[in-house]
Amino acid sequence: MNWSEIARRAITLEALSIKAEKEGLTREEVLLLMEMLNIKTTEEKAVLEEDILQSLLRQREKRRIEKLSKVGY
Repeated sequence: MNWSEIARRAITLEALSIKAEKEGLTREEVLLLMEMLNIKTTEEKAVLEEDILQSLLRQREKRRIEKLSKVGY
């Protein structure tokens, strides 16, 4: 058993979970998280999840624009 790999996966999983709650995740981060959790999607589920992902990305972009407007951009 490789304890450093187990620790790395646990840290990555925790970091992605925190980022998901605060900012949302990029597509690559979602795929990494799904891989780490051994989640496999069917094609139908993938389409639905892509719609949800697009919604989350729009929300994240809206928050980013709001933050930029607060600092004067």
